[in-house]
Amino acid sequence: MIPFEELMNNLVQKFNDKVKNSKELREQIDGINKFIMIITDKSSYIGNLKDSMLSNFTTGKIENPDITLTADEETFISLINREIGPMKAIVTKKLKIDANFEDLLLLKKFF
Repeated sequence: MIPFEELMNNLVQKFNDKVKNSKELREQIDGINKFIMIITDKSSYIGNLKDSMLSNFTTGKIENPDITLTADEETFISLINREIGPMKAIVTKKLKIDANFEDLLLLKKFF
């Protein structure tokens, strides 16, 4: 089984590749600087969307991130593998998202 942090960073790489290959997406996220914190039942991770690129997630916590995603590791893995959709995870209370509306729309670009 691939470690969770490696799965997340594979997702980051796919997102960054998508940005490199899509002028439209680059323009949509140009100038955005957002800190993202993912909290699991095992650890917390921080990533940063800046200069149209998403950084690899590293272990840690920050005060007042722009976006916070909270779920157990199993739920995040199911989301990454597309075994469950984000809406189903939210409705079944397996995923909690703390973000303003604009940032929620930004999250949609990751999936």
